[in-house]
Amino acid sequence: MLRKTKIVLLIGSVLLAVTIIVTLLARSLKTSSPTTTTPLTPESASPTISLLMRSSSDVAQKTKAVLLPKLPIEIKNFDTSVGLKTNISISSFTNDNPEVVRIEITGIDYQYNQNDPASNPNMVAFKESFEKAKAVLAENKIEIKNLHVSLSNRLYIREIAETWIKTLNLLP
Repeated sequence: MLRKTKIVLLIGSVLLAVTIIVTLLARSLKTSSPTTTTPLTPESASPTISLLMRSSSDVAQKTKAVLLPKLPIEIKNFDTSVGLKTNISISSFTNDNPEVVRIEITGIDYQYNQNDPASNPNMVAFKESFEKAKAVLAENKIEIKNLHVSLSNRLYIREIAETWIKTLNLLP
């Protein structure tokens, strides 16, 4: 009889241990609903007039007309000094405003409140890529200050890129 009691207690303990393990595993593997966040920037950080749209519309339209036959200009896998490779695209789409040229730099992480080039390699990669885009425009006899430039179709990228341009003094 003592032997049967020991066997029953052993089986009960094993079942209890298995139940606890299964419960813990089920809780750890349970998928939680994803959290979505929307980064907010203070209103003072959002310029009303873009740094890249200060020329008159007429000048921007004439400058774009000179550049348009050469578009799109693609620079793929541009090596930066911080080891990041970026892709630079200078383009215009038929549904864009007649004076707007797009300069899109991809391959970096646009991060809010990361405006120190000493600690943010993405900012350095952006600077070098933006300077390369300016150099390509200059090779085509185009001054960036005469264009209306859109940096992205995403508002947060435009805001951060303009902050970096201002912080790094990338415009003449």
